[in-house]
Amino acid sequence: MSLLANNTPEAEHFADFHVHHVAYKTVDGQPIETSILVPRDAAPGPRPTIVRWHGGGLVTGARLYTPWFAPWVLAYAKQHSAIIIAPDYRLMPESSGAAVLADVRDFWFWFHTTLGAWLSPRAAVEIDLTRVLLMGESAGAWHVMYSLTRSIAPEALRAAVLTFPMLDLKDAHFSQKARPEDAAMLGVPFLGEDLVDEFEAAAKSDPLRVVTNVAPPERLDLMIAVFQNGRFAEWLERGEDWSPEAKLQGSEARQLYPFELLEDASNAGAQLPPVLIAHGEQDSIVPAAGSRKFVEAWRRLQGAKCELVLQPGEHGFDGQVDYEEEWLQTELKWITEAWLS
Repeated sequence: MSLLANNTPEAEHFADFHVHHVAYKTVDGQPIETSILVPRDAAPGPRPTIVRWHGGGLVTGARLYTPWFAPWVLAYAKQHSAIIIAPDYRLMPESSGAAVLADVRDFWFWFHTTLGAWLSPRAAVEIDLTRVLLMGESAGAWHVMYSLTRSIAPEALRAAVLTFPMLDLKDAHFSQKARPEDAAMLGVPFLGEDLVDEFEAAAKSDPLRVVTNVAPPERLDLMIAVFQNGRFAEWLERGEDWSPEAKLQGSEARQLYPFELLEDASNAGAQLPPVLIAHGEQDSIVPAAGSRKFVEAWRRLQGAKCELVLQPGEHGFDGQVDYEEEWLQTELKWITEAWLS
C-alpha cells in the first residue's frame, strides 16, 4: 500500500532539523501539539514559515508520520532555510468537523500571538510570521482552505500548495455508499459498515475522549470504510451530541465545505493568494476530478493564480517524488516568488 511505504524512522527522516514540540491548546485535559522544525543549517535572520497540515481523512494521521511527510517538502524547506510548523488537531469520530475547525482557529491565534516568543529562546534563528506558505495533503487541504478564507492575518499567507486535496466534499464519493464491486480503495476491497458503527458507538459512549495523533496503519481501515460507506459527510456535519437535531445547518455547515468557503470569500471581496494543486491521476481515495472542478471554480471566482498538475499515481504519490523532478521545480518557482517576495 503506497500510503505506508518508506516508513523511515522519525529521527532519520528529520535528521536535518531541530525538532521542537509544544501544545498550542488543551481540550478536556488533552494537549493538542504542534511540531516546529528548524533547519540545522538555517541562514541567519528572520526565516520564512511553512505551515503544513497533515492528511488522514480527518480520521487518522499524525503531524510527523514519516510516510506522509514527503521528503521533497523537507528539501524545499532546507533550500530556503524555512521553519516548518506541523500541527495536530482533533480527529473524527471522537470530535466533529466543527471542533476540528475550532482547532484551526485556535492554532492561528497561538501562531500569531505566542509562537515567536516561545521559539525565540529555543532556536538560533528568528521566525518570520509575515511570510507564510501553507501546505496540506489530502484532508490537510481542508484546513488550508479554511485558513485562507477565515484567517485573522490574511496578508501573512502568501501562497499554498495542496497535494491530492479533499476539496469537493459534497461529491457523492463522500456521502453515498459505493457498490461493493466498485469500492476498492488503495487496493482494499469493500469494508462493511460494522467497522464504522463500532467506532461511532465508542465515540458516543465516551464523549470526553479526545484523539489527536494516530499513526497509520491504525484507523486507516476505518478511514477507508467511512469513505466506502458514504459516511464522511454525516460525521463531518454532526453536532456534538450526535442527535439529528444537532446537525449543523446554514452558515455553520457552509464553513465545512471548501467550495462554499471559496464562494463566500470571493463574494465578500477577499483576494486569496496563489495556489498550486498536485494530484495523482489514479487516486482512488480522493478522485482527481474534484481538483479539476475546484481549479475551475477558483479561476471563475478569484483573480489569483491557481494551477493544477496531474501526475501518474495513487493517493500519496508525492511521497515518491524526487525534489529535482522538472515539473515540481517548475511549479515551485512561481510559488516561491509569491511566498518570499
